[in-house]
Amino acid sequence: MVREDKQEGKLLLADHYEWTLTQENQFFKRLLASLRGVGVQPPVWCFLTIAGVKGARIPTDDHFPDENRAIDRDTLMLPECVIDDLEVDSSVILRPMFDLVWNASGFTRSFNFDANAKWVGR
Repeated sequence: MVREDKQEGKLLLADHYEWTLTQENQFFKRLLASLRGVGVQPPVWCFLTIAGVKGARIPTDDHFPDENRAIDRDTLMLPECVIDDLEVDSSVILRPMFDLVWNASGFTRSFNFDANAKWVGR
């Protein structure tokens, strides 16, 4: 999820992993379905950690040039998320964590989702 770009430097590809987890192949949705399938009952705790990101920025195609800052630590260990319903849309569960990753790069939130956690992409 981190890429070195000759012109832009170290980049955290937030768009890519957010799309992959919630939209493209519905990885997180399939994970929740698997938990249901083996009889797991909520609550379930979810943790997201991203390593190797010190100095990385989230690329924004110059839409928000003043906010785009480098992440100041190597590992982003985000607070746990409690999942009380395994039927809830994965974007609703993951968007608050995605927002925290964007916060680490100087943004107020992930701009890939609207206020209702629906994918809008940038």
